[in-house]
Amino acid sequence: IKIKIRTKKTHLILVIVISEHLLGIITIQSKFGKCESHVIQPMKVVRNEKDDKDVLLVYSLGNFISNMKTADTRGGALVRAVIERDSDGTARFKEANYDTFFSAKPAGGKTNFTVIPSWMPEKIPSAQKAHWQLFDRGAQRIFDKHNVNVPRKHK
Repeated sequence: IKIKIRTKKTHLILVIVISEHLLGIITIQSKFGKCESHVIQPMKVVRNEKDDKDVLLVYSLGNFISNMKTADTRGGALVRAVIERDSDGTARFKEANYDTFFSAKPAGGKTNFTVIPSWMPEKIPSAQKAHWQLFDRGAQRIFDKHNVNVPRKHK
């Protein structure tokens, strides 16, 4: 799989190629703000009637590692996309799901950030649980309201 990404202030271009077969070119004009927003934004599966296929659109996955202070910038989302080949060998998007994670700041003498899946709250340092809860609840509200056909993998 080859994915080329080009970004501008207000849009993102993805070119997705699997084994030399073009899977899709997606241009996203963000209606939720800049594409470099540092916060999670919705994702959806839409139908491309012209090419008779479903296409996954992801506006922003947030931050993987973040030293930012606001709760909405302290984590992000990971998206799992399943792509299959038809009987004629054409690659097609099948389905997607997501999970959120929290970027825990160094604590207890450690110097590295830790990326912790949100479905493992027992691993989040107790002093940072309130930040995680604010991030996760906010992310869930956005995804519940705006996501289309992209469910959360772990509840």
